[in-house]
Amino acid sequence: IKTVEDKVKPEPLPFTSIFENIDHYPEAQKYLLNRNISLTTAKKLCLEYDPDAKRIVFPVKDKKGVLFGFTGRSIDPTDKQK
Repeated sequence: IKTVEDKVKPEPLPFTSIFENIDHYPEAQKYLLNRNISLTTAKKLCLEYDPDAKRIVFPVKDKKGVLFGFTGRSIDPTDKQK
């Protein structure tokens, strides 16, 4: 029996992996390091980077690990939205 999940192909996330191209995003790396978040910790937390919005993005999951969505923090100090 096929389920809905079997028929739906997931869309790629609109985020960029900080870790594949860290040298392309020094502002993201600086933001994390200024908050004492090492790249190792960021990777364990599955943090990503949205270069268009200049935001560090992280997953929100329930206790079972089911993904609800994403939230994030702006790395731009002049941005009024966190």
